[in-house]
Amino acid sequence: SSSSLCNPQLRDPLTIALSYTPNPQPWLHSCRFFLDLWDHAVYLEGSLPCPYITFSDTPAEGGVTPLLKQRRSAPISINGAHHVKVPCSIHVVNLPGVTGSSLEGKAAPYDGFAAGSGAQRIIVENLPKVSWLPVMQHCAFLTHVSLKDLPEMQELRTDLLLSSTTLNTFEAANLPSLKRIGNRVLHKCTALKQATFEGLPELETVGTHWLASCSTLERIRVREFPKLTSLGEGAFRECRSLQEAIFESLPALTEIGMGCLCTAHKLTVLRMVGLPQLRTIRDHFLGKCSSLRQVAFENLPSLVTVGSGWLLGCSKLQKIHLRNLPELELLGHDFLGKSTGLKEAKFEQLPKLQVVGVRWMASCKKITTLSFKDMPVLADIGECFLEGCTSVQVLTVDNCHSTVAAATAPHLVQAKGSETM
Repeated sequence: SSSSLCNPQLRDPLTIALSYTPNPQPWLHSCRFFLDLWDHAVYLEGSLPCPYITFSDTPAEGGVTPLLKQRRSAPISINGAHHVKVPCSIHVVNLPGVTGSSLEGKAAPYDGFAAGSGAQRIIVENLPKVSWLPVMQHCAFLTHVSLKDLPEMQELRTDLLLSSTTLNTFEAANLPSLKRIGNRVLHKCTALKQATFEGLPELETVGTHWLASCSTLERIRVREFPKLTSLGEGAFRECRSLQEAIFESLPALTEIGMGCLCTAHKLTVLRMVGLPQLRTIRDHFLGKCSSLRQVAFENLPSLVTVGSGWLLGCSKLQKIHLRNLPELELLGHDFLGKSTGLKEAKFEQLPKLQVVGVRWMASCKKITTLSFKDMPVLADIGECFLEGCTSVQVLTVDNCHSTVAAATAPHLVQAKGSETM
């Protein structure tokens, strides 16, 4: 209730709510007001104009009233009651007049809710004219953020929610104009368990370290982004609790950046389906994913290059099937190196594969079954191929370049069942 706003002894979480009013005050149209609202966590409840709020500071440039801009450390006065920053829930909804573009190029980005803010939940919905939001980062109490129905939003800005270590859930939905997710969005959110991104039909690029170092995140689903062309460097890196990663129905995706999914120690499920334009996977993709047991990469018709360190040090990986990759030309060095639990590896229908770097499957001491089929132009295999692989029992080489037969020849002696054609 409105009277609760004037209670200096209030301990329960507050709700800060801006909602639509038929005759909004002039400052309600101002980006300046909107940003200052976020910056200072003013306590508002109910519809505006609110009789319990007094804006008494001197008007700033352009006649817009700032909110205690010169008294950042002072308590906010509401009809004489003094309030400190207590845990609160902030709802900014249904404000057709508020814009988020009038400060573009005129001022440095605001830091929104800093570490001292008591904001626990932030819900921003149905702001039809807002094209960007102030940056929130290092939020010390924030647990939930929801961004919905923002038709003019074009970017989630760099460092959004960076190091907000109490954030548990995040949702971005129905942002039909969003084209870019900036660098380090949701980076180092160490309590984050659920992140949902959906209804982003115009999303084209994702910057570096998206959702990286989110040490409690358990599942990632990147799906149905029809215009997404690239995932930036370090996406999902060091997500040490991640168990499932799904990349699905991404028809425009051409590149996965360096270090994506590297050091995801608990990852057990990986699904990559519906990526018809994926051409490049950069270095250290899936490196040191020490719980991954089985991987199948199939039907990636445009994949040309995979960088170094792919599946390096995946100590529990037991099976890998690499097949039907008609454009694949290069596998970088240390591919499957030190994957000491590997028992079965099949490489089939790779008609353009020309080069595999050094230490391919080196130190895979438990591997028993190897199959190489339909690799007619693989003429360059780096040093230390199959070095230390002393347990091979079944070896198949069929329709491959003579280099493959020569490189696998030392293992024919130990193999109990083998076939070379």
